Amino acid sequence: LLGALVAVSVPVLWKFVLSEYQIKRFTSVYNLDDPSIRLNEGYQQVQGRISIGSGQLTGKGLFNGPRVETNLVTFQHSDFIFSVAGEELGFIGCTAIIVLLLLYLLRVLYIASKARDDLGRCMCFGFFGLIALQSVSNIGMCLTLLPVMGVTLPFFSAGGTSISITMAAIGILLNISRESAI
Repeated sequence: LLGALVAVSVPVLWKFVLSEYQIKRFTSVYNLDDPSIRLNEGYQQVQGRISIGSGQLTGKGLFNGPRVETNLVTFQHSDFIFSVAGEELGFIGCTAIIVLLLLYLLRVLYIASKARDDLGRCMCFGFFGLIALQSVSNIGMCLTLLPVMGVTLPFFSAGGTSISITMAAIGILLNISRESAI
């Protein structure tokens, strides 16, 4: 029933709700070879992808990324922080970021498995979904696999609300973990 509702609502949203620039954000991901799109709707993603590639294996060094210094990567402190990491820390740094996020997610699942009650378990799964979705969305956006959505990378992006919610989630997870140990 839910799948049928989504199948019916997507075309309606596409035709009647989304504005032209929102549709271009979705379609530009698949047309980045077009020069007019590379300079307009796809500019952020093209620059982000170039920055990730310019870092090569070990990166240019922390705070030494020439593309970051000249602000070619827009929203580099929040939405495109993974591109900054790619340029300054390289493939090794990007891999380390992904491994750290995966370790965090595995720890959340471990806490969920040890939770004493269903509420704690459900909260853990909710936080798991929140961090996993944000991470996949941000990294996919920087790698031009997904459209630009304005999603921050948990624990790395500068964003007051994002970091506040993430830290509150950690506090709740620690409380669930502490209560489970008793």
